[in-house]
Amino acid sequence: QREELFKLAYLGQSFVNVVELIASFKIEELNDFKFVEGIDFSFVKGKRFRITCNRIGGHDFSANDVEREIGRYIKGGDVDLENPQVVIYVYLYNEMCYLGVDYNNFDLSKRDYNVHPHSKSIKGTVAYAMLMIGGYEKGKTLLDPFCLSGTIAIEASFYSTKFAINY
Repeated sequence: QREELFKLAYLGQSFVNVVELIASFKIEELNDFKFVEGIDFSFVKGKRFRITCNRIGGHDFSANDVEREIGRYIKGGDVDLENPQVVIYVYLYNEMCYLGVDYNNFDLSKRDYNVHPHSKSIKGTVAYAMLMIGGYEKGKTLLDPFCLSGTIAIEASFYSTKFAINY
């Protein structure tokens, strides 16, 4: 299963992160994170890690509070905010909390070909999504009259050749 996640992250053009879900639970207050105590974090042992939290909804606590609280339950690893080997990802959506591991440890939406992005350029993930919405297929003619930095054409060529964006 993990190998499939790695392959998805390697070949996918529309992702920012690919995260393996390790737990989900309801959350109302910061004390509810005691649930995390029962999770096996042995995969962090001897590694540098960071916890990243994104929140949507009204909560009486901040993302930083969540990161600190969950960090209390992780033993055997060293916190490294700049260069972690493992990123533990926490996504709070209203009263639900999803806890996962981002093995890639980098933003999958970044593109190496976009060395000097123009302020009006679109992100590669958006360009790819536009191609899919527009029904682009390999071998079809592509016309982009508002080309600017060529992001849509470049994403189309990656898609057509099945060459991995993150090669």
